[in-house]
Amino acid sequence: WWKICKDPLMWRTIHINDINLNDMRFSFRCLEKICRCAIDLSCGHVEDIAIEFFGTDDLLKYMAHRARCLKRLQISKCSDISNKGLSECVKKFSLLEELDISFDKKISKKSLEDIGRCCPLLKSLNLANKFILEVNFADQLLAILNGCPLLDSLDLQKSICRHQLSPSLVKRCHEQIKDLQLRAFSPDDSDDGLAYVDTFEDTYANEYWEY
Repeated sequence: WWKICKDPLMWRTIHINDINLNDMRFSFRCLEKICRCAIDLSCGHVEDIAIEFFGTDDLLKYMAHRARCLKRLQISKCSDISNKGLSECVKKFSLLEELDISFDKKISKKSLEDIGRCCPLLKSLNLANKFILEVNFADQLLAILNGCPLLDSLDLQKSICRHQLSPSLVKRCHEQIKDLQLRAFSPDDSDDGLAYVDTFEDTYANEYWEY
């Protein structure tokens, strides 16, 4: 078994997620070391990485230099990853096809622009529950639509304010993206700012939606 594990092709998928915080056998620092070791064992052949809780900017930098063939990346609940770290990471992943980001901070405009500019093969982008509240988020969404022509799955549920996108841009999203999730929220609809609407169509007057 040890000889088999030395084969780099055995490490094309590295998933260290679904972590039960109430039954932790390893520290986050230890999990990061395990992830780095697995990346090294892949010898550049790893195509799918999923991490949860323990991700850091340094780990993303490590991936960027040693996992250039990466096609799928899932980052979940990693509070130690910054927008700068994310931006620098995606610049190295030109072969990326699936990106799922879930860390507890607002995604910056630059991060979104870098995704659109540097990941032309991207087919699936999940930014659900990220609370992207930039006023001109439409510009970043356009960068993604223009820079990722193969994109057929986009999940922005509960991520953007319902007033951020024009009907024409929503229309383009529906025309270009096969699997589109655009459930938005309006900060003005409730005291906690998290009142959701089912679809973007519901947020505009009917006369704007004649298509």
